[in-house]
Amino acid sequence: MKDLKDMIRAMREDNDLKQVEVAAVLGIAQQSYSKYENGEHDLPIRHLKTLAEYYHVSTDYLLGMSDYDGSVDIFKKSAEPYSLGKILSAAKKLQVDERALVLDYINYLLYKRDNN
Repeated sequence: MKDLKDMIRAMREDNDLKQVEVAAVLGIAQQSYSKYENGEHDLPIRHLKTLAEYYHVSTDYLLGMSDYDGSVDIFKKSAEPYSLGKILSAAKKLQVDERALVLDYINYLLYKRDNN
């Protein structure tokens, strides 16, 4: 049975993600996420739930309590069509300069929201 730290590292590597990308999904710094993977800090439940949703697996699977990953049927329509996971997955397909444009637009939307 793998530890949680091993499971989250394996899931990240299986999905060809960098720590900084997973940290962005959780809304934390890469250094903080690294401490979860290294077992230096316990992963909060809110982050466990977010990672399970992002990777489309059960929390039991991430915790090593089940061999069944609880994968979601990929043909079933998601209840949240614009989840962070879907947005990041789409952004990974963009070129670096295209990602910069997306980030500029996100910053514009945040500015607009905060100043209205």
